[in-house]
Amino acid sequence: MAPVLDARFVTLTIKKEAVGAPGQTWQNSYEIDFGFENSVGSYENASLLADAFLEAEQGIHLENVRFLEVEIRTWAEDTPTHDPESFIVFEYSVLGSRTSDSDPEPRGLVLWAGRDSITGRAGKLFYRGCLSEGDIVAGDSLNPVMQPASVAAFQGYLDDAYEAMETFLQDLFIEATMSLVSIYHFAQLSRPIIEFVLRGATYCKPKHKWFNRTTT
Repeated sequence: MAPVLDARFVTLTIKKEAVGAPGQTWQNSYEIDFGFENSVGSYENASLLADAFLEAEQGIHLENVRFLEVEIRTWAEDTPTHDPESFIVFEYSVLGSRTSDSDPEPRGLVLWAGRDSITGRAGKLFYRGCLSEGDIVAGDSLNPVMQPASVAAFQGYLDDAYEAMETFLQDLFIEATMSLVSIYHFAQLSRPIIEFVLRGATYCKPKHKWFNRTTT
């Protein structure tokens, strides 16, 4: 894989529960634009990129979440299959680093964050394996309410994750600009992401489209 002018890539972080639920994995995805000014560059730093994105997510996830893989692939509209020459996979066995004095919430209760850009509709990030019982103060199955202290803490984790990802992308190539973006469905437009914003807690089905692109 070698990024070229205006190439677009997707980075996937793939996870599972550290104990139990064998084979049940989920993922989060991030879209990246390469805007090279003077050179094509190489992909020799792919492993560093994978490490950076994994480490950025670790602080959001509880210790009962195990990171299995980071996959970096060329962006393409969703299709039933993908080209084996268009992606690279790095394997891990690393746990989330967030601790809690209370039991984890079920995987269906997720942390909801917006991928905000300067213009257009915000994208969505749903993180499983982040919330514990102590993070939720009230609410029914449709409207969970987070503790105010947890809201502030998670916004801090999201700020740290965004800054770590974006800073790494900006520093990866000397003669290139790289950034987190939201790619329009037909890939004719990408909008720079300026921050991750906490929206709260919500429920997601096990096979939600934000976790399971048809290319996986």
